[in-house]
Amino acid sequence: MPDERRWSVRLDGDDADLADLARLMNAPELTVVENDGALFLESTGLEHLATSGDVLEAARPLLDAIKGIARLQIPLIRPITATAVVDHRGATTTTHQFIQLQAIISRARVFAPTVIGGEPPEAGPPNSLGAELALDDPNVGRALELFGLEPTWVSLYQVLDVLEEDVGGERALEDKGWATPAEIKRFTHTANNYRALGPAARHARTDWEPPAKPMLLEEAESLIGGLLERWLSEKRQRGS
Repeated sequence: MPDERRWSVRLDGDDADLADLARLMNAPELTVVENDGALFLESTGLEHLATSGDVLEAARPLLDAIKGIARLQIPLIRPITATAVVDHRGATTTTHQFIQLQAIISRARVFAPTVIGGEPPEAGPPNSLGAELALDDPNVGRALELFGLEPTWVSLYQVLDVLEEDVGGERALEDKGWATPAEIKRFTHTANNYRALGPAARHARTDWEPPAKPMLLEEAESLIGGLLERWLSEKRQRGS
């Protein structure tokens, strides 16, 4: 019978940012732990894999999920990179080094979600948004991966696409009350309009009238981030 393995992925970056990430990622299914002054990503999804290459492949979507959550919750985080896969077996530890395995974060701004129609939800415990849901829910994985990218009108619109598909369509999302239909319309109208955005727009037609007040990209990131945060909170409360 082969030896049971417990894998982890080493994370390198600024000490304060890594400490924030460790406080955020503390679910049994997906956690960041300290060991001898270094921080490591651990997950139940990695425990019984056979090779470091398997771990590398399985870790990529987990890193994408972490990137999306970090963009939502950690202001001004600096680059964090996964640099090694570590194999723990008994008293023996083997480290498989990789050169920039995957950059988790390249940049993040202070995120202040748009509050529409009431007070913002109370702050929950660390990891309250449930990045661990990405292990079992492909829609969560896709949404967090897309939100973790450098924000563009296309990537933010794709996040909205995932949310609408998951909840049952555009009208169903509006009925959640997480943002007003007018604000969502202002976002989509801006994102689609070449006369408002030029080459950054999703479409190149020039016969469509732009919005009376086009949305700024920072406003769009805040709006979509707020929708994403509420969607994740609801999924976690329901146990996905």
